[in-house]
Amino acid sequence: LDGRTFQPANVRLAKISAGVRAVQSMAKLGGSTISSLPDIVTLAGELKHNGVDLLGSYSGTLDALFKGRHGIEKEQLGELVLSGLESMIGDVHSRFHAEDGLKGTMSRLMYLNFRFNGQNWWNDVLKSYATSAMSTNLALHSDRPFAKIPEALKRVLSKYEFTDRDWKVLPELVRKSDSGIRRVFPEQVYDIQNSRLREIFKDNNISDVKLRDFKKALQSKLDTYFVDRSDVALPTPGPAERAFMLRGTQPGTIVGEALRFMGQFKSFPITFVSKIYGREAAGLRNGDYAIGALAHTIIGTTVMGYLAMSVKDILKGKTPRQANDVKTWGAAMVQGGGAGIYGDFLFGEYNRYGRSWSSTILGPTLGQIDDIGELYNRMRSGEDFGANAFRLVKNNTPFVNLFYTRAALDYLLLYQVQELMNPGFLDRMEQRARDENGQEFFLSPSDKSTILGYKP
Repeated sequence: LDGRTFQPANVRLAKISAGVRAVQSMAKLGGSTISSLPDIVTLAGELKHNGVDLLGSYSGTLDALFKGRHGIEKEQLGELVLSGLESMIGDVHSRFHAEDGLKGTMSRLMYLNFRFNGQNWWNDVLKSYATSAMSTNLALHSDRPFAKIPEALKRVLSKYEFTDRDWKVLPELVRKSDSGIRRVFPEQVYDIQNSRLREIFKDNNISDVKLRDFKKALQSKLDTYFVDRSDVALPTPGPAERAFMLRGTQPGTIVGEALRFMGQFKSFPITFVSKIYGREAAGLRNGDYAIGALAHTIIGTTVMGYLAMSVKDILKGKTPRQANDVKTWGAAMVQGGGAGIYGDFLFGEYNRYGRSWSSTILGPTLGQIDDIGELYNRMRSGEDFGANAFRLVKNNTPFVNLFYTRAALDYLLLYQVQELMNPGFLDRMEQRARDENGQEFFLSPSDKSTILGYKP
């Protein structure tokens, strides 16, 4: 609250450490947008908790993804939710890190990384849709008495101290967008004449000062409602998650930097458990929500987790994992139901080369201790040292792992380099994919004729 966790104790150490984590992000998050597919489920579930029809939520989300936002409509939505801020590196970056955003050159490079891999666009479109859908939902029910609005909506609004008095003013905040959709715009409260408010409240003795304070409080409640619920719809760490992960430590300290390295890419799963499962658990305890809401979250995110894994496999030139294997659905549940991008480390290529669980817990930077140790052993034995050293460099090089360029780069260059360094490496890689996940390659990396047009 007082900003101490943003103030580095040692500026140089904080900058160097943040720079290392930024490089890891640019090297490892090339497929983060695909890993974000379960956001579609969490967004629909959050809108359902706000009284919006579930099927309509899915339909609107997919429509937003296919159409995007254009022209004056984009400007109006930006005015409503300041959605343009979601394209700033601090907000996109925060979905995968508990620390504050970077500054300077690294910030610009991170912005380009998230722009190139589509994460900026993804967050911008979905958060804009989430807030516009909630605004439309408020406008839809604004003509009803507060006691007659859906219980789900009333329950959520009560968390922001919304009262019957506030609700009576809501119709005055409704206006149509250029597309003809009615929405609630919080800033409209300042266009209401004090005489009109006295008429609504049926009290001519309310002072201008009290009415000014009322307007300010109402706008604050609505702004907080939109921003807070959109951060649940697309799980984004807040102060509670930051406090849990950073323990009040400062950047530029040994403990503070260790926690930041360990927490890299873990802020999303922690936020998912805190905000999504926490919401469902609280609802079950209070008897407010049906068990179906929790089932929807678990089943939906598992299915989307499998879809995310399959898309990434296809983009790498592999067949999807076998749907009749229990291990596949266990991985899909973790991938979609809270692990997010960190599922790539728990079940993905980063863990198929001997990395231990303890090393995985340390995070992508400190966790490479196992990789270095493995390289040392291979150097002594002479087994696949060059190819594995090259793989380590490749997995730590920014911009190399963008999901739409990685396969082409692999087949045209990187696979061949690894094979030249260690003959037989590609055959062993294909066999490992068969043994561990029952997967085949659409185009065999070991068969050079499939890409280069000649037999070795």
